[in-house]
Parts: sequence; C-alpha cells; structure tokens
Amino acid sequence: MKKIGGTLFLIGCLVMVVIFKNTQKIDYKNMTELQQETFTNQFAETLEEANQLVDSAERQVAITSQSTKENIKLAEKLLATFNDNHLNFSGEINDITTDGNNPGHQEIVIRAMERYTRDAYEQAKEALAANTATTSELDVIYEARLLVEEAAKSLENENDVIKVVYSNLDNEDVTIALANKKGSVLPLVK
Repeated sequence: MKKIGGTLFLIGCLVMVVIFKNTQKIDYKNMTELQQETFTNQFAETLEEANQLVDSAERQVAITSQSTKENIKLAEKLLATFNDNHLNFSGEINDITTDGNNPGHQEIVIRAMERYTRDAYEQAKEALAANTATTSELDVIYEARLLVEEAAKSLENENDVIKVVYSNLDNEDVTIALANKKGSVLPLVK
C-alpha cells in the first residue's frame, strides 16, 4: 500500500511540474512580498491536497467527510490490532445523525470478515447466551470487549462508540463488543 501512496505522490509532483512548466515562467525573486506569500500559500494548499490523496489511498478504514482525524487514527490503530494475527477484519466510521433523544455521533466499526472468525464469534455468543461457554469461548469475547473498552477511552466525544461486529447468515450485524468513552456497554465476560 505504501508503494501505491509513493506512486500517487510522485504522480502528483509530476502533474505540478507539468502545470508550472506549461504556465508562464515564475520569477519568485522578482515577486512582491504579497505575490510571494500568495504563491507560497497556493503551493502549500496544492501540496496538502496531494498529501490527502496519498493518505486516503493508504487508509484501510472507510470514512466519511465528517470523520474526525482522531477517530480515523483510533480506528486504524484498532484495526491493526485486530489484524495482528493475520485475521481478516475491516474497519469503517459511520456518522449517526441526531434522532430524538440520541445526539449525533460517530461509530467506529471493526467487522470480522473471515468465515472462521465470524463462526467463532457466533459460537461463543450463542454459548454465552446459553450459559454453556467454555473458557476459550469466553476468551474470544473477553478479548474483543477488552480491546474495544481500552480503545474507547481515547475517544474525544462521549457520544462516539466503538464496536466489533460479524454478519450472521441473514447478513445482519451482530455486535460482539461495544464501548464508549465511559466504558464497555456490553459487560466484560469472565
């Protein structure tokens, strides 16, 4: 992914060179102070736009235009943690609009994509509900909830949440872990 980002950055730089080459020659030394400042600001804005394109190409978390930089960083860090064991998780940030008594907020969603992981979560959740969970099944849920609870402490907005989900056979999201800045919404299992 970094190779793609570097390539995009290089392409952006080449585009800038072509644009400047095809326009009038810029004589920076003979510009007034105001012209130099304007030129420098325009160049900095163009460079920032190119950097944003590179950042979005390297980003592994799906975001919206309202996603905060802090939540993006947190989601990427949490996604990397879940994917440390070469598991296939995806990440996204959803914007939830104000609805009645619920204020608007963002949801960081870590989604289990691999069938084996989804099956393990489903089995553990069913066993927990039936009060027949083994130690390893409890550990699967406990680990996800603990990771989410710890990460949620870094949320800036008290209304934002982090959750880990998997899709069941009906393609409905089933939540394994859910936490906000105040702590885990779903209790840690023992």
